[in-house]
Amino acid sequence: TTAYRLAQCLMLAGQNKEAAGAFENFARQNPDHAQVAYAKYQIAMIHAKLRDLPKARKQLIELLQSTPNGKTAESAQISLGNFYAAGDDFDSALKTYTLFLGKYPKSKQLLQAQYGIGWALHNQKKYAEARTWYAKVISTNKGSTAAKAQLQIGRTYRDQDEFRLAAIELMKVDVLYKDPQVSAKAVCEAGLAFEKLRELPMAAQKYRE
Repeated sequence: TTAYRLAQCLMLAGQNKEAAGAFENFARQNPDHAQVAYAKYQIAMIHAKLRDLPKARKQLIELLQSTPNGKTAESAQISLGNFYAAGDDFDSALKTYTLFLGKYPKSKQLLQAQYGIGWALHNQKKYAEARTWYAKVISTNKGSTAAKAQLQIGRTYRDQDEFRLAAIELMKVDVLYKDPQVSAKAVCEAGLAFEKLRELPMAAQKYRE
């Protein structure tokens, strides 16, 4: 419909508030249209872009309740977990990611959910459990998400003041993964770990890298 195309154009043009309003008008005027679920999902994404996470979460919860098995349900579930995590509600994030894994065990977004569980547990200071989930990501992937999981394993040890183990795990990022941004963080943090160990030559070497 014209209303739907207008909403899409506004979104692509970066006019987020106007796009959200247009998607809302479309959904209200065409409640039985095949694209209503997609429109509601985009409204949630726009709220997130505008940094209104409570509205984004509310929109996704309502969408999942109304169309739990719809075409957007999978993306809505993982996004809801992400938005809980972004709002530091790690208990809700953990529950949401776990539900996602149970419902979509073969999803293309599986790694994101596994990483999300690790991140939630990490922030709950359940370090050993977090490492188990980060390891799941690493075991099946060699891309950016795996590089970030490896970085986080190092950080769990750092957060436990296990600086030797932290340095070992952090140095693996640069060796095993081709992600310059993540590698740069890991090398720097490995240097900081060596400083904590009072191994200044090694720290200096990492900073030079």
